[in-house]
Amino acid sequence: PFYPLDEGIEIRSARAWKRGEPGVEDRASEDASGFVGQVYPKIRNALRRLRKKLGLAIHRDIHGRGFWEAKFGTKIERLRAAILDADPDVIVAFLPSSFPYVSEALMGLDYPFVVANRNSPFMDYTVERFYPSHYDVEMRFRAAERCTLNLVQLDAYREFFTPEVQKKTRVIPNWVEPVPSELVARPEVEGDSNLILTVGRLHEQKNHELLIRAFAAIEDRYPNWKIAIAGAGKLEGTLQSLIDDLGVGHRVQLLGARKDVDALYARARIFAFPSRWEGFSNAHLESMMHGLPSLGLRSCMYMREILERSQGGVLAEDDVGDYSRRLVGLIEDPDERARLGRNARKFAHEFEPETITDQWEAVLEEAQRARAGGGDQGSR
Repeated sequence: PFYPLDEGIEIRSARAWKRGEPGVEDRASEDASGFVGQVYPKIRNALRRLRKKLGLAIHRDIHGRGFWEAKFGTKIERLRAAILDADPDVIVAFLPSSFPYVSEALMGLDYPFVVANRNSPFMDYTVERFYPSHYDVEMRFRAAERCTLNLVQLDAYREFFTPEVQKKTRVIPNWVEPVPSELVARPEVEGDSNLILTVGRLHEQKNHELLIRAFAAIEDRYPNWKIAIAGAGKLEGTLQSLIDDLGVGHRVQLLGARKDVDALYARARIFAFPSRWEGFSNAHLESMMHGLPSLGLRSCMYMREILERSQGGVLAEDDVGDYSRRLVGLIEDPDERARLGRNARKFAHEFEPETITDQWEAVLEEAQRARAGGGDQGSR
């Protein structure tokens, strides 16, 4: 796991292979600096992307029920066996990469079943996301209809679902850790080098190209300002070429994946976040906890709701000219940056870990009560 887990948490794998099978131990123990650690993941990911593109181009209209059941039948059987073996009190399935198959595995069983949508459902219930099949999309909707409770991260996401699903939909956002006072940003302070920061993987969704082009349009007027982009991803080469072509390499840096993100937030003056869509952004919430004003897109449902609720940032159109103008407004008004940053930090405290874990406990208890009370279960 990426995050450290309590020692009391047991991890079980429902994959087809187990440790002890031929080749598994050798594969797991091989030096991460060798072929498996560096070259193989790149080849595997490239093949996955190619397979997805081919699937979208060729198979989206022929992946009917029979094809889907043939492809995922073994996976569903393994999940069912793992569930029966664990005999859990509540089952929580995250993302459409799991919950359609868990839903099928639970047919005939009475376990409480919670569907956790951790992204915008307006994006995740489309054939372009996850497995490229119209029938798979149908099974995502069916899982939401069958489940005991349906979780989303924003109130605005409720409206995506049918009235019946909305009745059992609960909102649980992400949490953010508090930061010590010495790491709280001072967005109103200006010096010889003022940082506009963004944090996120280098992917089309994050829309870094808009930020780079918007800054390139104004950078000659603000020689003491620069852009830092923290994150890694498949677009690194493309974005670096854009930076070079625009002649802003001395002012716009791709930092790669960083472990010192807290220090970057503390140094920044503005958090630029032109993401096209989000579920509930950890990076943006972290920037708010550090007291940074943000610049997002009005067309991003997440940014629109959060910034309107918090009054902690500015919304722009998905347009280089408008994003540049809004960026100029923040650069030239340190008092406004300070006001928005204070609002953002105050708002972020609503999402401290204890608050969000209380919400999770309430949902798990509600799901258990539904089972004990003999109510309709997602598996029936």
